[in-house]
Amino acid sequence: MSELSTRRDMIRRLIRAQVIGTQEELGKLLEREGFEVTQATLSRDLGALMARRVQLPEGGTAYELDDAPLGR
Repeated sequence: MSELSTRRDMIRRLIRAQVIGTQEELGKLLEREGFEVTQATLSRDLGALMARRVQLPEGGTAYELDDAPLGR
């Protein structure tokens, strides 16, 4: 599996497992998992994964994937 695929799989897992509100927060989580990424790379990855930011009922926003709606 390529580094790109591995990183995107990790992004999917992180978004499905917890509420992530910013690219900065996602970047820090990825860093803990051993991935060094720039904001531009994160932006491209999130676009490729078709992640979107949604409003949370309690306020704020979080990333969501089409196949894993919030409220899980």
